[in-house]
Amino acid sequence: MKVFLIPALLFFLGIGEPRAQEGGGDPLSKGVRAAQQKNYPLAYSLFKKALEDNNMNIDLYFNLGQLAVALKKCDEAVIFYSAFLYLSPNSVDAKDASAKISNCEKSLKNAGTISLDSEPQGVEVFINGAIVGKTPIKAKKLAAGTYRVEIDHPDYEFVGHKVKVESGKDAALTEKLSKKKAFGYLVVTTMPEAGVNIFLDDQSYGTSPMKEPLKLETGRYLLKLEMEGYDRWVRYVTIDREKTVKVEAELEKKQ
Repeated sequence: MKVFLIPALLFFLGIGEPRAQEGGGDPLSKGVRAAQQKNYPLAYSLFKKALEDNNMNIDLYFNLGQLAVALKKCDEAVIFYSAFLYLSPNSVDAKDASAKISNCEKSLKNAGTISLDSEPQGVEVFINGAIVGKTPIKAKKLAAGTYRVEIDHPDYEFVGHKVKVESGKDAALTEKLSKKKAFGYLVVTTMPEAGVNIFLDDQSYGTSPMKEPLKLETGRYLLKLEMEGYDRWVRYVTIDREKTVKVEAELEKKQ
């Protein structure tokens, strides 16, 4: 696996030579420079800051795990290596990461476990900002302490809690997720161009011409167009997320 931050850390671990690397003022670049200068506590802090900007960076998780072990922060190494394994389970470094997790778990004092589930299942879970898997997560071993647990999915409302893990106990959390409201747009053009009454599910939305697209929750609506002297025009329309439905309707005069 090619890991763009690893050279500085391999040098730290006595395995390789550091490579010159241009950096800017962002936490990631500053962290690389700190690691190259052997200021590993600072590098660790900066890499954690960089994680706030990109919590899907596989390389960053691996390097944070490496540094956490070296700095004897096994409680945090377990989380970072778990994130790495979740995002890259078939990596050539997966075996090493699994071994580091196992060794760290053995060294944890006053450890407990955390179990996380949701309805529906299969929703990604973050612990202290690091992605560790999808629900259900059963009896994950962690050092005793309080953790920031977040359950996140683009289609559901965000859920966040502080969960206390106690020695020898399982902290169990189950969340019933609420569907997030999604919106799309509707544009109705009529002939005659003006004065046609617009109804959606029998609710009035004014008359044509529309000044701007209607923003609607996703779903199916019954569109009715009415104007005195003309036959009623009726159709179903389906509004999809972030999409615009355009309806062109020509009303026929009553005979």
